[in-house]
Amino acid sequence: MDGGTAEVYGDIFADMLTSYYLALGDRQKKAQQELADIKLSDDFRTEKFKAAAFNYDDADSRMQIVDQVEKVFKNGSTHGGTREVVPISYVQPEPPN
Repeated sequence: MDGGTAEVYGDIFADMLTSYYLALGDRQKKAQQELADIKLSDDFRTEKFKAAAFNYDDADSRMQIVDQVEKVFKNGSTHGGTREVVPISYVQPEPPN
């Protein structure tokens, strides 16, 4: 596999990770809404709270993993925006004579 092909696959994988990260963010928002919708008079409020808290925490831990993996493909840049974005560059070597 030459460098150009590897770069394309890296870009595709980084885009897949970004999509997954955004889906996990939506999952967290849904869990927050579920927590807000729990009524104190509900018989199963403890179970609903546990389920929503699990979904939120699970999404958060997966987001952290995705963030760490994504650093490899984005040269240190993550969703947090705390790192400077350094463009990745590659120069294809000339074929041997």
